[in-house]
Amino acid sequence: MLTFLFVPDLCAVVITFEFTGTVDEVVDPCDFFDPSVVAGTEFTGSYTFNSDVTDTNLDPRYGSFIYSQLAPIGFSMSVSVGNETFESIGTSSISTINLPGYNFYQVYTDIDPPIFFHHAYIALILKGGVDMLGSDSLPLIPPDIQKATYFHTITIDYANAFSDSYIDGTLSSLTVVPEPTTFGLFAIVGMLVRRRRRICNLFSDYFY
Repeated sequence: MLTFLFVPDLCAVVITFEFTGTVDEVVDPCDFFDPSVVAGTEFTGSYTFNSDVTDTNLDPRYGSFIYSQLAPIGFSMSVSVGNETFESIGTSSISTINLPGYNFYQVYTDIDPPIFFHHAYIALILKGGVDMLGSDSLPLIPPDIQKATYFHTITIDYANAFSDSYIDGTLSSLTVVPEPTTFGLFAIVGMLVRRRRRICNLFSDYFY
């Protein structure tokens, strides 16, 4: 009796980056943000994305990776600052630019706007020299914020036709987090490979 084992494509992985930083400015004329969100407040966050996504920009200098679903199929982001937490609700994107002497990396996601606001989003942006990215490909390891020599910032923005309420901050770290599911999958594959070798050795001893 033959048994066939289907092993998922290991090239498509779910990746999580974590980040930390400090709020630089809060503009909130209508007091939509919690009073705990003030300049100097530290923030933490993370975003998770599937690497199996197509670059929709054919220009080899520009990358545009668009997600219409939440992770693990697509993209999800969360930022906590003070007593507030902001999370992805829909369309998200990761954009890259690789030009001579200039690299750009942006993570963008829609969040739920409060009443009277028609749009709300989080944007994480790094701008630096050519060695920050090196290509327009989707980065599978975090760009080095020390090489983001122009700036490395995050903005949380509520927008309407009359005014914006927003939080601006500076990133202090951006790191990758190993996904348990990914390592679990490799562990399973490793066990299956070892089991196959044991079976092959048994057959070899029996027949030869």
